[in-house]
Amino acid sequence: MAQSVRQEARRRVREAAALRKRSLVEREARLNDLAVEVVTAVAARDRAVSLAAEAVGKLLGERVPLDEIGQRCGLPTKELARLKRIHLSSGLLGDSSQSQGEAPTFARGELP
Repeated sequence: MAQSVRQEARRRVREAAALRKRSLVEREARLNDLAVEVVTAVAARDRAVSLAAEAVGKLLGERVPLDEIGQRCGLPTKELARLKRIHLSSGLLGDSSQSQGEAPTFARGELP
C-alpha cells in the first residue's frame, strides 16, 4: 500500500512538472514572438527615417528651405532639422551646391 501511494505521488509530481514545463515553453515562444515584433518594428522605423532623411536631403539639394519643406510636408521645422542632421551624418550628401564648392544656404533660425 505504501508503495502504491508513493507511485501515485510520483505520477502527480511528474504530471505537475510536465505541465509547468509546457507552460514555460509556451511562454518562451510568446516572448520570442513579441521580441521579433519589436525588432521588426524598430527596423521598419529606422528604414522609414532613413528614407525620409534622404528625401529631405534631396529637397535641400534643390535649395528648398526647411520652413518651406515643412509647409509642403505638414511637418514641424524641428522634425525636419532632425531629419537633415540624420541625412548629413549618414553621408548622403546629395546637395549639389556643396559639391561645387558653394556655401550652403540655411532657413531662418536654422543651424548647420
